[in-house]
Amino acid sequence: DSAVRLDPSYPVWANSNLMYAYFMGGRHAAVAPVFDRTPRDSLTEVDFVYRAASYAALGQAAAARAAVADALRFAPGLSIEGIAAQSWWSEAERARLIDTMRAAGFPACATAAGANAIAPAKRLPECAGAVASG
Repeated sequence: DSAVRLDPSYPVWANSNLMYAYFMGGRHAAVAPVFDRTPRDSLTEVDFVYRAASYAALGQAAAARAAVADALRFAPGLSIEGIAAQSWWSEAERARLIDTMRAAGFPACATAAGANAIAPAKRLPECAGAVASG
């Protein structure tokens, strides 16, 4: 917040970092405004996840479902295990993502193409023996 106050014309790429910090810091209400002021062509699939999962964490089920639908239009193969399997998350971050993405209504299992890139230890238990179509 201090950095944004000091430089309100900060570069747009920093919005992803802000959304990450707000989401992982439990400041879920702060995620959507940052998402909304980011040009769509500058958003990443994880930014869409932060928004939808934050709505779920806030108990805003309808907004979460709408945000999941928007995320899936942006990245049709998006899944909980596809996001949570990324190597850069700590175990606490991974758990937070899984819980809030489930609450938001994201598909659990990766598509066949996506599942091939996920280490077996990072597969969700319900997905390890099966692969979603797509």
